[in-house]
Parts: sequence; C-alpha cells; structure tokens
Amino acid sequence: MAGVVVACAAAVATLLAVSKEAEATFPGKNGRIAYVDSGVIYTINPDGSAKTKVTTIRKGGNVYYYPIDYSPDGKRIAYEGYYGHDSEIYTVGVGGRGKFQVTKNGRYDAEPSYSPDGKRIAYAGYDGHDTEIYTIGVHGKNRVRLTNNSTDDYGPVYSPGGRRIAFEGLVRRSDYYTTAMYTIRARGGVKTKLTAKGGEPDYSSDGKRIAYTGGDGHDGEIYTMDVGGGRGKKVTNNIRYDSGPSYSPDGKKIAYVSYEGGPNDNFDIYTIDVGGGVGYKVTGTKSLDSNPSWGIRP
Repeated sequence: MAGVVVACAAAVATLLAVSKEAEATFPGKNGRIAYVDSGVIYTINPDGSAKTKVTTIRKGGNVYYYPIDYSPDGKRIAYEGYYGHDSEIYTVGVGGRGKFQVTKNGRYDAEPSYSPDGKRIAYAGYDGHDTEIYTIGVHGKNRVRLTNNSTDDYGPVYSPGGRRIAFEGLVRRSDYYTTAMYTIRARGGVKTKLTAKGGEPDYSSDGKRIAYTGGDGHDGEIYTMDVGGGRGKKVTNNIRYDSGPSYSPDGKKIAYVSYEGGPNDNFDIYTIDVGGGVGYKVTGTKSLDSNPSWGIRP
C-alpha cells in the first residue's frame, strides 16, 4: 500500500491501513463529508453535526470499507468493499440503498474515483503481478487499463475537467520505498511526473491545484501545489500525522485525517482553510475515522 515514509514504522503501518484514499472533488455548494469509521461509511455535516450511517457491517462476516468517493451529483458513494474474499468496487446511495457491485473479477480492486460526468470510475486494480490504474463504466462494463509497468500504482483521481487522472506510484529507493505522484490522460498514454515524493492526490474543484500528503522529515502534513507540479505549499503544520486530503466543493477548505498519536491512537476528520491555520475537528470518536470525501450539496 502506498504512503509517505516517516520515522515511526508502527505508526505508518496503522496509517496506511486506514488512509489510502484518493477522490475527486467537483465544483458546487459544500455538502456533507463522507468518511469511514472502523469499517462503516458515514456522512456528516462539516460542523460535526447530523452524523448518519450509510453502510453496516454484515453479521457473521468481515466487511471492510476503505477508500470512498462522492459522485458528482452528491447522491451516491463509490467505495472499496471487502466481503471475505477480495476487494471490489461498489456504489451505494447516500441513504444506504441501491448497492451495486461495479467490479467482479476475484482480484484486488480499490480506491475508486468518479469521473466528472459520473459515467466512469477510476480505480487501482491488481493484474496478477502488481497494481495498475484502470477505469470502468459505473455499470461495470468497458474496463480500460491506463498504466502498465513493473511498479505499483495507486490512488487515481479524475481532474474536474475529466481529461487527466492523477495517481501515486511506488518508488524503490536504496533501502526503502516511497511514493511519487504522476498524471496521465484519462484515455491512457505517457505518464507525467508531478513530484518525486508525496501521495494521496486530490484536485481542487477549479482544477488549478492538487492537495496531497507529504512528509516534512518529522511527520505527515497536507500540502497543495500547482496542477502542473512544482514546489508544494504546506497547509497543516503540527506534530500530528495529517493525511488523505479532500477539497471542499467551493475550493476554500480541505478535509483530512489527523492522527493524534499517543496511547489513544485516535484518528479523526478535520477541516482547514486552504491557506492554512488551525484545523477544525469534525469527528471526535475513539476509533479509526478515515478516508474523507467532501461531496456537493445535491
């Protein structure tokens, strides 16, 4: 799984298990934030009110929900579901009804991201050797492979214009692995490198910036950069591990996961102004809140 290398290996292992998301943010009025709490999908208002359960864990079996993404109209959520055999891509209405299985191939499929027109989903899929980037119609047809190399590619996210997809690729250094970020045309082609380090990209709703998770040598922080690459601008700056950014539809804020560390090991959803400042805690449970996706108001 992808992630930014940090000093504390134990903390990183836990973070990578709960923070692998990459999702598109589409322009509109700010709606609710979808997220995962210990395997269950919820939605919540940005001020922390009106928490609503979308999915439940099936009795008698292990069901986990990892990366999620709001549809462009704010009415459905795509997610990675594991039902005891392998991970597949599903969609479900925000009210919890109308679950539909998009992929069904007996292999690991994960990290869905809706296209701007809502007709396709980009995702990371295992091809028998490593993980590559694919797109598929929301009804499970017309799968297209975008990348084909000997390294793992993860976390695809459509640009708001729908022409390009950003993703992260695993890079081996001399004695460790890290991630770099790339973009590729939505129909495939040659990939373009954005950064040598960083991951979990998310496009701003106007398509001009990309938020991502980066390391500053001490912990994980949220950064933004120009869509064409270049030097990142730090948004969060604290002693916690911050990851998994998701822009608000109006482009003014970013939702993210913050790991407080210590004996409680709390993971909570925060929001922060794109220019930085003090983060606002949206959730405050003593559990693993992760993978935020900020939807539009339907």
